[in-house]
Amino acid sequence: MKTNIKYIFLAIVILAIGFSACERLDNVSSIRNVEFVSATAKIILPDDPYALQPTSLMLRFTNFEEQFIKEMEINVNEFLVANGTLLISVDSLIPGIYSILVFAEVPDEVMATTWIYTGNAVNLPIVSQNTELDINTVISRAGALVFKEIFYAGRTLPQGGNYFREQFWEIYNNSEFTVYLDSLGFTILNPMNATATLPQWPPEDGDRYVYADNAVWQIPGSGSCFPLQPGESVVIAQRAINHPAFMQNSVLDLLGAEFETYINNPNIPSNPNVIHMNLVFHRPPINFQWLAPLAGPALVIFRQTGPIDPNNLARAYGTVIDRLRIRRSDVIDAVEAIGNAGLITQKRMPAELDAGAVTVGGLNTGLGAVRRVRDWRPDGTPILWDTNNSTDDFEVVADPQVRRHGSRRPTWNTWHP
Repeated sequence: MKTNIKYIFLAIVILAIGFSACERLDNVSSIRNVEFVSATAKIILPDDPYALQPTSLMLRFTNFEEQFIKEMEINVNEFLVANGTLLISVDSLIPGIYSILVFAEVPDEVMATTWIYTGNAVNLPIVSQNTELDINTVISRAGALVFKEIFYAGRTLPQGGNYFREQFWEIYNNSEFTVYLDSLGFTILNPMNATATLPQWPPEDGDRYVYADNAVWQIPGSGSCFPLQPGESVVIAQRAINHPAFMQNSVLDLLGAEFETYINNPNIPSNPNVIHMNLVFHRPPINFQWLAPLAGPALVIFRQTGPIDPNNLARAYGTVIDRLRIRRSDVIDAVEAIGNAGLITQKRMPAELDAGAVTVGGLNTGLGAVRRVRDWRPDGTPILWDTNNSTDDFEVVADPQVRRHGSRRPTWNTWHP
């Protein structure tokens, strides 16, 4: 049933973006003679004896400049040329710069998880016939906790000026079992904004880490203080207040948030009812109210064994600022947000954590991003898409709100109805 739903979803995506691509192609053809080109993609699947292997995968070629997308469903056995290596010929491509996505998901009932295969390659020129492409894939698991809705861009107020204190991040239990939030970490990765020049980290780090930028927050608790049942969500607010009462023409009432990223600043009062997250790593100065980048943060939630060591630092080449290492294997969910769709070629999140990106189109738009609903539980709470690709998993909404689609507040939140 899960696989069938996936195919239906992919069909909807193909129809939605396929018509757009064809229309764009017609426009191009009417202006000039388009000479199509071809490519051969060598896809390498990881050798993992513990993971179930996919029988099919999705392959997508995207030329953002031409708004052209070609997507196909691939039978793995049909194109397998060696152990874990597929060779696929793709024709009828408009010459240009492409981003290429490989995706497959394999339900594992024994392990009660879903194996996610992703491969992501960006800024690849395909301008001649038989261009050869190498695409490595990685494996991850669909986690129990996911970012459900995020609001980071701020808004322009009718009376003038911009307001950005309503930022919030809703985390949802998308599984069928209870999860304890104690010691869960939350941070924004370096670099803060999408960039064509990614930092170069020490070679001994390999591909094992991501790096927190200026602060790492952690939910307190000894291990069983903050249970989250299936279908429940918690809200982390930059400021957990009723914002319309504080700023005219703002919109969000965040008094019911469970957690607040509060730094002890006497000029910015906090909500005494909510739980203040622990600031376990920071770069000075800290006498400010923490703010996520309005152009789009790269967000992760993670949990590691033992306390977070604020001295586990790394410094990118050519910089003088230390960042905190976070093991990629400790990341539970990740979402990359970018300033506009054209910046997809400047992704800074590793593909195994998020193979795509979401955008609300700019700063101060008042728009948010919410994860799409995949199915519904008998109790009316949603089951959300989690393919480790934010391009597919999220949609943009004009009315950011907490606990959309009937997700429930945890029972230990007793301070707000």
